[in-house]
Amino acid sequence: MSDLGIVIVSYNVCALLRDCLKSAQANEGVRFSICVVDNGSPDDSAGMVEREFPQIHLIRNSNSGYAAGNNLGLRYFGFSEKSDPTSNFKFQTSNYQSPISNLQSPIPTPQDPTGKPPRYALLLNPDTIVPPDAFVRVVAYMDAHPDVGVLGVKLVRADGSLVSWGYDADGVVSQTPAGNDFVAIASLRGNHSVALRADGSLVAV
Repeated sequence: MSDLGIVIVSYNVCALLRDCLKSAQANEGVRFSICVVDNGSPDDSAGMVEREFPQIHLIRNSNSGYAAGNNLGLRYFGFSEKSDPTSNFKFQTSNYQSPISNLQSPIPTPQDPTGKPPRYALLLNPDTIVPPDAFVRVVAYMDAHPDVGVLGVKLVRADGSLVSWGYDADGVVSQTPAGNDFVAIASLRGNHSVALRADGSLVAV
């Protein structure tokens, strides 16, 4: 079973996507696979992935939107509302029709010998440069904190400044504290949400 299934939905950002994939593939220490869902990019993004990253699975899709593209990628990795009967996570499909008619390539079953979805899923934006230890660190954090179901990471701009992320108790956009690499934003395995304090401890909210 893979540790991490990574879904990247891309539209018309060929150069950024190339840099993202190069940085992602430089990660070591965990077993991961990448699925790129290209939403009909006119800039040959899909062709670039096929030529330069043949080991990455590509889904050619018309532009059905970001959320629908992620759903296609998650389905490719085998995530569904029946993925794990012991989990509280339910992949909601009742109000969503998969845009199969929009697909320009099939969605084959992932070639995982166990037939099981990855232990975790990562939705990654194509304009991201991933540090070489990012995947092993997030997987280690999730493994060490089984009460956390969803994890957000610290986002840093090219100039080193932090990207504003999340809201405080008054509904004001706040920044991830400089000392935190992760922010736990919800728990899907329990009946409560959690947040990460500045000292790294968890608190139920």
